[in-house]
Amino acid sequence: MPLYPYKDGFVAYDINNNAISYINEEIDFRETPNRINNIQTHDVLNEYQEITLVFITTYECNFKCLYCYEAKGESNLTVKHKSEKFNAESMMQVYLSFLKQFSSASFNINFFGGEPFVEQDAIIEFIQMADKYNEENNIKPLKYNAITNGSLLDEKICKLIINRFSGLTISLDGIKNIHDKNRIFENGEGTFNLIQKNLKILQNMNSEKKVKVACEATLTNDFFAQNNSPKVINDNYNLFKEYFNEVGIVPVSDIVPPLDFTHPHVEQVVSSFLDLWVQDILNLQQPANIASFNNIIAGFTGKNKFGYECSAGINYFAISPDMIIYPCQMSTFSDKLTMGSIGQLSNHMTLDRSRINHYTKMTDNPLCNNCECESTVKIVKPKK
Repeated sequence: MPLYPYKDGFVAYDINNNAISYINEEIDFRETPNRINNIQTHDVLNEYQEITLVFITTYECNFKCLYCYEAKGESNLTVKHKSEKFNAESMMQVYLSFLKQFSSASFNINFFGGEPFVEQDAIIEFIQMADKYNEENNIKPLKYNAITNGSLLDEKICKLIINRFSGLTISLDGIKNIHDKNRIFENGEGTFNLIQKNLKILQNMNSEKKVKVACEATLTNDFFAQNNSPKVINDNYNLFKEYFNEVGIVPVSDIVPPLDFTHPHVEQVVSSFLDLWVQDILNLQQPANIASFNNIIAGFTGKNKFGYECSAGINYFAISPDMIIYPCQMSTFSDKLTMGSIGQLSNHMTLDRSRINHYTKMTDNPLCNNCECESTVKIVKPKK
């Protein structure tokens, strides 16, 4: 729940009720979930100024990662769905449908997969079409992003990213022996060397830091087990610092044995990363921006869920190649989580955002085990 200081309290946005609330005291909505009903609210359902559309460009991927949640969700995909992919015209149709409903909003476009750049020709053509349409109709330029495994970032794609993207997220779990433990090609070979080669191409072309390049490292038991010496931890830290503006650390879901954030070795690894981070600050160097340190530390106190503000299904939507609308890319394997669709032969869109109220009650979807798409938060007044 985003909070904004206002007078002697806070203005807060309640995701489930689609409302702005003024709160003048410390409240924990997890303990008193009905309390918000007693606070004066203001409906903001259609007042969003920024919409994010995630195009599942394809379900195909040239990797076969051992922990991949999409691979685990394949049982929910028919052969037809697996072969479906977006073309430029279909992506344009989706964009125009949302633009019609949210005409005053600015739009972020995220390309996702599978591996999105498997369909790089469709992505390039869509960007050209959308940019031309927006320029001719005096519409705000789109902001483009992608989440990629980094294997297809040749000079052609890197040039596109530098010229038109505002951000890029690359999946990298650490140095070679850690990354290649899980992130492999279909033939079983490791993928680190190719990704590092492409990172160097992107780094050279992005010398002016026009594009924010982030890393998404997946937390597994192997990650902690292999960070077993000061040298390994230092090498991982320097790798993150060398190539990325920000590093997000995401726990893998639905694994056996489950991650144990209270294990002493976990605390040792995280403490070592923190030591390097603090040393950089004290030495007036640019530290690695590891965005999830606070979440990891929370694990030591028994709060094993990784909390974040989520607007899935509110102003954040994922669209599959068959033009079905979902609240996020993590939900596209479940028909129970659909929010609407876009007509294949028209720009007519059906969108039922009231269904977001039901998503937090979905307990039978393993893909959402770590999801905190809810409006509960501990509100604490800042110290004076």
